[in-house]
Amino acid sequence: MDWDDLPDLDLNSVEDVWMHMTSLGLVVRCTSCEQSFEQIQFTLCGVAFGVLACPHCGQGVRMTPETFARLMEEWLLDFSFDEALTVNREVEAVVEHWHRLEPWKSVVEWKGTNLGEPTERELACHVNSAMCVRTPAEVKGE
Repeated sequence: MDWDDLPDLDLNSVEDVWMHMTSLGLVVRCTSCEQSFEQIQFTLCGVAFGVLACPHCGQGVRMTPETFARLMEEWLLDFSFDEALTVNREVEAVVEHWHRLEPWKSVVEWKGTNLGEPTERELACHVNSAMCVRTPAEVKGE
């Protein structure tokens, strides 16, 4: 099927969203077969686009930059610059140095190398997402 023949992602079919460094996680209910599926949609320069295909029935929908912008408008919390800095500082306080504290240090060290240290930035993305993305109940107005 040609890109132009695919429908755009119906934002009402999105059941959950989470952000990551280079991708956007989605739980989508297929408008064709009504089954829910999880999709990791990679981003380029912070914009997600591409085809989401239902693994149950094969129905494809487009994620265009415009659809992505509308999705972010709906799901991301609206922070001022100062509020965003505050959130980032709170995330840093949670994720930095956890791997140097016992009992974590003894669990994540291997042959003198702390394997937890490189995970700080990735962990920061997960914590930041949890603090910056609305819950499904908030999006639905519940």
